[in-house]
Order: sequence, then structure tokens, then C-alpha cells
Amino acid sequence: MRKTVDDEMIGEAGSEGRFEDLVLVCTNDALRRATRQLGMLYDETFAPSGLKATQFGLLIRIEQGADGEGPTLQTVADRLGVGISALTHALRPLVRDDLVALQPDARDKRAKRATLTPLGHQRLQEGRLLWAEAHRRVETLLGSEGAQHLRTLAERLSSDAFACAFKAELSTQAGGQAAPTVVDLSASPDMTEPMPAESKADA
Repeated sequence: MRKTVDDEMIGEAGSEGRFEDLVLVCTNDALRRATRQLGMLYDETFAPSGLKATQFGLLIRIEQGADGEGPTLQTVADRLGVGISALTHALRPLVRDDLVALQPDARDKRAKRATLTPLGHQRLQEGRLLWAEAHRRVETLLGSEGAQHLRTLAERLSSDAFACAFKAELSTQAGGQAAPTVVDLSASPDMTEPMPAESKADA
């Protein structure tokens, strides 16, 4: 019978040379498959608005950063955890379709700010209704607690603190030192912040 892998089994299999009999349990692979499927399901839900789920997320981030001038591209990129080049590429169809406008920063001409156009605000409002339906389906299928737990873990995995702890553990193991204990990231800000639901003040 084939077995799954945990820390004890890795040591056991390694000593007996039976790695080929083990089924690797890969968190990275499981998350990639889950993200791919959930992304496709959300894209199908958003299809009537003409947006993809990722584009809706971009519009949300731009709206949330609006302060009269709109957020800088660097600010949006930091919130999404992507580079400027990737963000610029993602913004092109939104700018082309007149949903987002880009203009130089008044104080720093090297920086650009993004704002929603009137059509962008309209499309965002339509997207909010569709997002609420997708969110309802996830909550129904996973349960409110299960969905919240999933979001909490996802935020934890995407945090800088987790990345630092992961790299630190690799370093300590390489140096023959004891591995650190599990890092408590539950107090990280904005960990469980959901996408905003339908808003009436979105003109």
C-alpha cells in the first residue's frame, strides 16, 4: 500500500530507500490547483460584467486607494503583492476599455496615479453584485467558519512574516541549529479583510 509523507515517514523511507513507494503531500501543489479552480469559477461568475476576477480586484484596490488623486501604481502593486511591470500589464485592458485612467503624480512626475473613470465605477458596481454571489456560494459550500479559516491561512501564507520565518528555518537547519517554533501571525493587520460587498455610495 502506498503511503503519504510526513516528517517521520521521510526519515523512515530515507533509511530504507523506499521513496518510490510514497505519495508526496505537497502544500504548494494543492494550493496551486485550488487557486486555479477557484479563479476559473470566479471568472465564470464575473463573465456578465465583462471583467475577470483579477480585474475586479484591481478596480477595488484603485477605488480603496482613492484620495482625490487616486493611488500611485506603486501603492496598488504593494497592496496586490506584484511588481510594477506586472501591474502595468494587467492595467492595459482596463485603460484600453476606459475603465481606468492613468495620469502623472502632481508632485512626482516619475510616478503615475490610477483613478476609475465613470464607466469604471459603473463596471465596479456591477462586479460587486457578482462578487457577492460568488462569495455566497463559497460560504455555502465551505461553511462560514471554513471559508474564514481558508482566508486566514491564505493571508498568513502571503505575509512577509511567513516568508521571513520560512527562510529563517531553512537557514537554521542548514547551520545545524534547532528549527524555530511555529510563528504566530494571527495578529497581522488586514488578515481577514474581505472584499467589500455591494455599496450604494459608489458613484
